[in-house]
Amino acid sequence: MRSAYVYDACPAVQERAAHRSRIRGRAKDARAAPGTNPIVNTCFRYLVSGRVQGVYFRATTRERALRFGLTGWVRNTTDGAVEVLACGDEANVAELEAWLRRGPAHARVVSVEREPADPEVCRGFEIR
Repeated sequence: MRSAYVYDACPAVQERAAHRSRIRGRAKDARAAPGTNPIVNTCFRYLVSGRVQGVYFRATTRERALRFGLTGWVRNTTDGAVEVLACGDEANVAELEAWLRRGPAHARVVSVEREPADPEVCRGFEIR
């Protein structure tokens, strides 16, 4: 066990400790905040039509997106569809797209339209 007086007595030890704390501080700053996706490879906007409102489609989409490590959002549209913006790793976005084509148990997905989207800075995956 080190005692506190060693740090006061030895400038070299103090310098190393200060250097370590600066490095750790930079590493924390460089890391992304929880729930954000700093490296976005792919970003798509989906419009899912069918019986997709009132069947927990948005909540389940959010759960799946978070499981795949994606960021973005999901919302109902006025015409009865659900709109999804999903950003992240290409393979994980493809996994979410495959799930969107099926949907949760009580949903009846008729069509899924996909278009490329500009990456948005999103924190997590939210229901709008």
